[in-house]
Amino acid sequence: MSNSRILIIDDDASIREILKEYLEQLGFQVKTAADGLEGLDFIQQQNYDLIVLDIRLPYVSGIGLIKVARKINPEVPIISITAYGKHPEKTAQHEATLVVPKPFQLDGLSRKINNLLTKS
Repeated sequence: MSNSRILIIDDDASIREILKEYLEQLGFQVKTAADGLEGLDFIQQQNYDLIVLDIRLPYVSGIGLIKVARKINPEVPIISITAYGKHPEKTAQHEATLVVPKPFQLDGLSRKINNLLTKS
């Protein structure tokens, strides 16, 4: 699944950079966005093979981004990551392909990414 294009949208710079470096080492092409508006621009400009996003983002929420991404490409796998308990996770489950609670293990997340990319 190397060369797959992954978009990471998270307002936490350390999470963005760690995920970007890790996934690039695995051979993925990774683009990052620091907030919902930047993520929205990227989603509208290019198709991605998979999107990883935080639920709580400045300007445009993760749920809002998922809805836009689904209109553009209904089949794109979307992993929603959250540290905010049951309500955001429950909301995300209706929209995202997979919900991953923070903190998460990089190797576990990469297995989930590979599984979703294999299925799509």
